[in-house]
Order: sequence, then structure tokens, then C-alpha cells
Amino acid sequence: MQRQRWPRLSYMAIDILSIPAMSDEPERVFSGARRTISWERGQMEPETLEMIECLKHWKRSRILDIFLESEDE
Repeated sequence: MQRQRWPRLSYMAIDILSIPAMSDEPERVFSGARRTISWERGQMEPETLEMIECLKHWKRSRILDIFLESEDE
């Protein structure tokens, strides 16, 4: 019934409400980057920050451990 009364609003609601929720992982990475960069280190290059955050994630998820173990063999 509401669709007939407000058809445009109905379509907008369907478009907006059908967007999937963002995963928590990007939020964790963003927060982790904020902890990495203090106000004094704000001049850090984006590429350097990206490398640091990737290494931190790989270390936490033990990806680095697996890689380093295969290097020892």
C-alpha cells in the first residue's frame, strides 16, 4: 500500500536498504592504522603505511609464520 502512495521513496528505500553491510575487517585495518601513525608520524608515506598494516595483519593471522617456516626448510 505504501508503495503505491510513495513509489519513488519505495524504490529509494529498496536501493539503499539492499546495500550489504560492510565487513568488520576494513574497520579493524583503519583503526590499526590510526594506532600505527601517531600525530608525530603523520608524514609517513601511504605506501609505507600500507606495508606496515599488511605485515601486522599477516603476523596476526599467522601467514608470516607459515611463510617463514617454508623458508627454513
